[in-house]
Amino acid sequence: MIITVIIPTYNRLEYLPICLDSLKQQNKTPDETIIVIRDYDVQTISYLKKQKNRYKGINAKIAQLHDMHYSFVDALNLGIRSANGDILVFTDDDAFADADWLSRIENHFITDDKLGVLGGPVIPYRNGKADRVYVKQWGRLTWYGAIKGETTSIPGKMMECDVVRGANMSIRKKCILPFDTNLLPYWAKNEETQTFRIKQSGYNVLTDPDIGVLHYSAPTVVGRQSDEAVFGYAFNLVYVYLRHLPFWIKLSFFLNVFFWWNGQHAGIIKFALKLIMFRQKSIDFHIFLVSLRGKIAGLFYLLSRQYKYKEFENTLK
Repeated sequence: MIITVIIPTYNRLEYLPICLDSLKQQNKTPDETIIVIRDYDVQTISYLKKQKNRYKGINAKIAQLHDMHYSFVDALNLGIRSANGDILVFTDDDAFADADWLSRIENHFITDDKLGVLGGPVIPYRNGKADRVYVKQWGRLTWYGAIKGETTSIPGKMMECDVVRGANMSIRKKCILPFDTNLLPYWAKNEETQTFRIKQSGYNVLTDPDIGVLHYSAPTVVGRQSDEAVFGYAFNLVYVYLRHLPFWIKLSFFLNVFFWWNGQHAGIIKFALKLIMFRQKSIDFHIFLVSLRGKIAGLFYLLSRQYKYKEFENTLK
C-alpha cells in the first residue's frame, strides 16, 4: 500500500522542518511526500532545494502553485493531483507526529477495506507542552447539525465520527474527489466536504486516539478574528452543511445556525437574548453582523449553484 503525505505550506520555515523531520523518524516512512508551495514563497523553495538530501528518505517532492490568488483548497487539490499513493495523508506544516503514526494509519486501511477516512486528535502544543484533553464523544454530528466533541481533544477509544481535522486526515484515494473551490479561503470547512460525502457513500469514517499529532498553531495569513475570517467561516459553514448533510438534518441545521447556534456565530434569537441580558459587548454586535452576512451569502450562493451540482453528480453515475 503506497502512502502519500500532503503538506500545504506558506512562509513557515520556523515550523516546516520540524514537521518534515518527524516524517523522517517514522517507523513506516512515506512512500511520497508532496509539499505544496506558492511559487513566490522563494525562501521555502530555496530551503527545500538546499536540503534535498536531508529529506531524500521521505521522497519529498515540491508542487508549486503558480497563481498568487490560489487558496488553501487549491493547494490541497494540487496535492491530490500530484499524489501517486493509495492512501493520502493530509497534515499541516506546523504539526508533528510520533514515530508510529504512519504505520498505524497504514494498518487501519489494510485491515478495513471499508475505511474511507481516518482521523485522529490534533493536540495543541504550547510552550513545549501538549494540551491533552480526553472526551467521550469526538467529531460527531448531532440531529440539529452541530458537531459534538472537539477534534483537538482525544477520544477514549477508537470510534465512528462524522468530521476529522485537516491536520490529521487520511483518505483512501479511490474515495476522494477534489475539494470544493467555491469555499472561501478562511476556515474553509473543507474536511466536511469529504467526510460527509464519503460516509454517505457507504464507507467508514473513524478516529483513533493513538494516531494524534501535536500542533503548534502557527500564525495564519489572515487573523482568525478578522472580518474576512468570520465571514468566510460563516459562509462555508452554511454552504457546506446545507449541501452535504443528509436531508433530514438540513432543516434542523438551518433553523439552528440562523436562529440559535453558539459562540462567535450565534444565531439571531440567541444573540438577541444575550443582548437583552446585557451580556454582549459592542464588538460582538459587529461580529454578529459579519457572521450573519456570511451565512446569508453562503445560503444564496448554494441556491444559485444547485442545478450545476446536479449536473456534475449525474456525470459521476
